[in-house]
Amino acid sequence: MDEAQDLAAAHWRMLRAIVPGVEARLARAGIPATRARDTLHITWHGTPAPSSAPPH
Repeated sequence: MDEAQDLAAAHWRMLRAIVPGVEARLARAGIPATRARDTLHITWHGTPAPSSAPPH
């Protein structure tokens, strides 16, 4: 995993730690975890998350 992938994965872990049940909430809203991860990365960095970064 390169630095960008590590960063994307770290941000996703941080979101999961801050928002209990975030994956279930996203699922109920019909938002795939990968889309949420990419949106989070774009919000913070202005670029999409690397597609191979794991959503956890």
